Amino acid sequence: DQPLQSAPSLLAVLMKLMGMTAGIASAAPVFLSTGGSESGSLAASSKKSKSAASAGKGKKTVGGIGISGGGGGGSSSGGGGSSKGVPVRLTPPLLSTAMRTTWVDCVVLCYRLGDGLTGPARVDPLSFLQRMMDVVALNPRSQRAAGGTRLSALQIISALFADDVLATKLAPWAYDVLHLCHKALKSSGNNEPYYRLLAVRAATSVAVGCRTAA
Repeated sequence: DQPLQSAPSLLAVLMKLMGMTAGIASAAPVFLSTGGSESGSLAASSKKSKSAASAGKGKKTVGGIGISGGGGGGSSSGGGGSSKGVPVRLTPPLLSTAMRTTWVDCVVLCYRLGDGLTGPARVDPLSFLQRMMDVVALNPRSQRAAGGTRLSALQIISALFADDVLATKLAPWAYDVLHLCHKALKSSGNNEPYYRLLAVRAATSVAVGCRTAA
């Protein structure tokens, strides 16, 4: 079978989601419109954004969505009257178990089908494993670790070793991954109740993967 030529491009798109989820987790709330025909739509009030920018607070953009500053009471004034918005925090996509599992499956599939590519298009699962290990070792209260980022890293390590072809290439790093999982068991994470569970699953996957590789 021929390797998947588009694997590097697909991986670049998929990895943007990991960076995006940490940004969304640390962003200011957006405001939901509570009246008129725009009820239920994201309304980060352009007038409020302009006033915040003039006050030196600026405006963030996360995932293509304009996020106004957290100051103020969540109200904005229109031309003929006033309307109040309800502050709501966006849910980081990788905190969703279904979204995270689908993302992990897609990433592992790209590395599996991209095996055999050469030159600039080559995908390196070992380098990727090392990057995910660095993510797992992040301080749980740091901004980079927010939004289910560490959960995703543990889950994808487990999935990499669950693949027969990739496990053979990653088996030499088994001891380091097991040591990392042992350290993860000492941390409950930051609002991440499944962190320890995923650490155990990753360690189990490493053990099974090494047995398969042998």
